[in-house]
Amino acid sequence: TISLWNLETGKEIRVLTGHTDRIPGLAWHPKGGHLVSAGWDTTARVWDVSTGQPIMLYNSHAAQVTALAFSPQGNLLACADSSPAIHLWDFTTHKAARIVSGPQGEIRLLAFSADGTYLACGADRTLNVWEAASGATLAGAGPRSQTRTRLALSPSGKALATNSGGRATRLYSLPEGSPG
Repeated sequence: TISLWNLETGKEIRVLTGHTDRIPGLAWHPKGGHLVSAGWDTTARVWDVSTGQPIMLYNSHAAQVTALAFSPQGNLLACADSSPAIHLWDFTTHKAARIVSGPQGEIRLLAFSADGTYLACGADRTLNVWEAASGATLAGAGPRSQTRTRLALSPSGKALATNSGGRATRLYSLPEGSPG
């Protein structure tokens, strides 16, 4: 289950139920109003936050859904699964835009660039960047000595920052001719 809380009062305001297994990821739509949950039950569910009702079920995944990210404009939703594949959905029509073949290992992290042009992912000790519109691979880095726990593309799309949960953050320059 997913619990929504009022941070001012500290009270639970709504419980969202529907997944039949663990929920490893959540993503708010940039304009608010919708929350998407990733489930090990091989689904991603879109919730209307004001009513608590599910409004869309993405169930075309062949494996556990492990990570989610919205493009900054909210028009694309990226859902990664452990097959490994990244499904890109047109969030306005709820139709599949494309499927990108991900790196080997469980994809745990997804992030769009500030303009929504590029999508980065972190999987077991690997990093990849794609052009969101075409799915073309722009950069890859791996294997690395540690699993990444956070990642972010710079606003220019020319650098990728990662952290492994410790004090060190690593910056990667993306190759010339890639994002930016």
